[in-house]
Amino acid sequence: MNKRKVTVKHIFQNEVDHDFSDIGVFYDDCGIVVSCDQFGLVEVYKATPVEGSNVVLVDEGAKDLSSDNPELVIGLIAGDIVKVQFIYDGISLPSETRSGVLLANNRVFVYDNEGPGIYAAQSSSIPNTVIVNFDENQTDYLAENSALLIDLITG
Repeated sequence: MNKRKVTVKHIFQNEVDHDFSDIGVFYDDCGIVVSCDQFGLVEVYKATPVEGSNVVLVDEGAKDLSSDNPELVIGLIAGDIVKVQFIYDGISLPSETRSGVLLANNRVFVYDNEGPGIYAAQSSSIPNTVIVNFDENQTDYLAENSALLIDLITG
């Protein structure tokens, strides 16, 4: 997929809102943008590119496409999905296993019903599975730096 880093602007009351904008990754092939605001909120929208610029527009009232399908975000980022097991108080519950994307520097991107996060990942003896051990490291690197996700996607 052809993707590029963009500025995301929203239409509000039939006008482009120039006061607030987000950063995002626009997928030209499907007209979808993964948008990340200054607080780390990640949303996925249909968007229209502004010709001759790195700006895309999201219509007022546009539905967040990831709200019913968090796996869409993962698929847009990498297409290669791994299973992520979480350890809390020395226990890993199968019901807590989520899908994620393994990133550089032993990090994993996870998107579930609570939203996105980037955590330290450890290898596992189970194929295509990594471990996030919250007993050792609870840092959410995305919460610390909301632009990190966009930078990781665009390289």
